[in-house]
Amino acid sequence: MRPSSRRMTVLVPIAVLASSLTACGSDTADASDASDASTSTQLKGTAVKGESSVLATLMESGKPEGDYRYTDDHMWVRRNADGTVEFGLTNFAQEALGDIVYLDLPKPGSNYKANSACGSLESTKSMIDIVTPLDGFVTEINKGLIENPGKINDDPYGSWLIRLAPDSSTAFDSLSKTPT
Repeated sequence: MRPSSRRMTVLVPIAVLASSLTACGSDTADASDASDASTSTQLKGTAVKGESSVLATLMESGKPEGDYRYTDDHMWVRRNADGTVEFGLTNFAQEALGDIVYLDLPKPGSNYKANSACGSLESTKSMIDIVTPLDGFVTEINKGLIENPGKINDDPYGSWLIRLAPDSSTAFDSLSKTPT
């Protein structure tokens, strides 16, 4: 029996997304040869950029309720009542990376500029830099994730990596309200 044209419309974008996720992990054979730009591009899913709203909906699957902001590097950022922010990987990023097996996080008290590498994450498919979403200093790291980094795959929005005291109280508001 032949599927309806309506059903085919949905199947094509899903196939594009699936091939994009597969490509994310296979672009670099050796993580040490990958530049920061190519590693970042792996997660940006270039095949997804121009696709329909169906793909945008799929990218937001698992998106939590509440005031979350997002970076181009597929990180979520959440503001706490005390003015600090915590950030971690989006659902899309953890799915693209595969099983996360190792985390290297910065020492509390370290200062970072927005978009600078502050740690690294290794998965079964790739190794990426963890990039700070805002200027500020690290107040705390999630030590539980260092011992069990696979928790990120189980609950990406419940698994913050780093808590940061931003230099500007308004910088959070400049981040995107929707995942990229």
